[in-house]
Amino acid sequence: MKDVSGIREGATVRFVMDIRAGKTIVASETFTYRKDSDYYASYNGTGTTLKAKAVYKGRFATVVYSGEASALFLKVSGTYAYNAKIQYRKGSYTPWKTTGHIVNVTAGIPEMVNISEVGGISPGDHFRFVMDIVAGNKNVIANEYFVYKKDITTIAKYDCKGTTLNCSIKYNGLAAYSPVDFICDGVDRQEAYRNYSIYSSTSTGLPIGGCVRIKNHSLADVMKFVNDGRIASIVSEKSGSKTRITTYASGPKKTGEGHIWFMDKNYDCYEEDVILHGDLSKEQTTSYSSSNPNIIYISWNDKALGGDPFLRSITAKGQFADFFKLFGFVSGLQNGRRVYHTIVDCIQRKFGYCDLYDEAFNYGTNMMREKFEFTSQGQRYIFWTWKGHYLNLGAGAEMGFYRFVKRMSLKDLTDKIMQGVNDFFKEYARFALPKLPLTEAVIKASIKKTLSLVATKSYYDYYESDDKTPVMPMTLTIKGKGTLPNQICRYAPREPQWWITSFVPQLQGVNPKDTVAEYTVQFNQSQKQLFDDFMKVRFPNWSGDRNKLTLVHTF
Repeated sequence: MKDVSGIREGATVRFVMDIRAGKTIVASETFTYRKDSDYYASYNGTGTTLKAKAVYKGRFATVVYSGEASALFLKVSGTYAYNAKIQYRKGSYTPWKTTGHIVNVTAGIPEMVNISEVGGISPGDHFRFVMDIVAGNKNVIANEYFVYKKDITTIAKYDCKGTTLNCSIKYNGLAAYSPVDFICDGVDRQEAYRNYSIYSSTSTGLPIGGCVRIKNHSLADVMKFVNDGRIASIVSEKSGSKTRITTYASGPKKTGEGHIWFMDKNYDCYEEDVILHGDLSKEQTTSYSSSNPNIIYISWNDKALGGDPFLRSITAKGQFADFFKLFGFVSGLQNGRRVYHTIVDCIQRKFGYCDLYDEAFNYGTNMMREKFEFTSQGQRYIFWTWKGHYLNLGAGAEMGFYRFVKRMSLKDLTDKIMQGVNDFFKEYARFALPKLPLTEAVIKASIKKTLSLVATKSYYDYYESDDKTPVMPMTLTIKGKGTLPNQICRYAPREPQWWITSFVPQLQGVNPKDTVAEYTVQFNQSQKQLFDDFMKVRFPNWSGDRNKLTLVHTF
């Protein structure tokens, strides 16, 4: 009616047809014209030119009421993309208002639109989904409308498919998901590698029938990989006797890969390698428990290495203790969790430290580091601290104390590392251990390739901690932020240390920014000059007690 000039809203209208070479037929039904009505009258013209009639077929709705909902779940099947909009109104006879573009939905990357975040829509309003095809049809309107109910967790699901000029909106019904708010502490989009984390805003976590919602962010925008792959939705569902976490991840590149970890309320972790399958997403699932302890922490990164279930199982159970001790690792239980530390006289002492090791560490997995170098009596010393995800050893932190020895070439350092791999496999062969998933040749080739990729210098300052390097009593406490354990572990060995460490295999994939490491160093009276020279530099986040000759550092 709006396309017929002269007809105003509220007018009485009826259908008239002129038969070509016949007579004029006037329908007996009349209607009141309402500009924004959802209904249309349907007629069939039947008969011959001299004996014809207009048969009224009834009144039909262009959009139908389909229930109460609080969000839309939108997905593309095909190769096009669209911009989602929302139409809303206050009641059946008020005009529809249309929002601007809310979110762009590309092939394979589902999106969730929470109506509570769409300005202008109030509880009780009607709303419906409208899409604009990129380089195609505009204002394609879904056939369903819903009443917005703020305090429910019902999501209307749509699958959009076809081509840019021949597209369709398929309504897949209402699903009762419970969006659970997770917290993201911010995203640095300039990082060369993505490695972030989110944790639930309460201790409840993500229950069965729940989906992740990040406060003030789009899930797909936050959970991105370096080559623009995205994790666009995370849903917890029941699958038989197990809980299943479903993620949607997509390209656009077909070679992308990342890792995502889920931690439940028991602090047990489940890893999923996320493969980016090009434009179309792959629905990936992880069955993680026979019960439902709920997910409280999720982290992800696209570093080169994820966790290995084989090695993680060995370390978490404390198996092959004699072999681990040969390489300086001993373990015990704290707060029901296995914790590893290194002993003073460990094989790692032979290899010293330099920036090249950190470059390889940061390429392979998720880490943060600090360096505090100073000079005392003509000798350069350095406190070096780390915290991060140590693969099968889990969440951990370290602090080493070294003295500068010399400059070493990249070739000499590579040879030194290769000798360490040789020594490892010689000792490994002496023990009745399970077969490693990687051979010596593969590991050497991988290390050499990694070093060639990450090395930023031809020569590196090389530090050691040997008999000429002072050792001091040290302690290390690791605490968690958010929903991570308040105190992950504490280590206070009696023997003076040059390198103090703690690793917790149970806590996998933990982002280092979500842990706080606190170190203490106790100097003796003969080391007072060393203490004083360090204090002169006034390093940040260090405090010292001159009477007790004690340093405390928080990282």
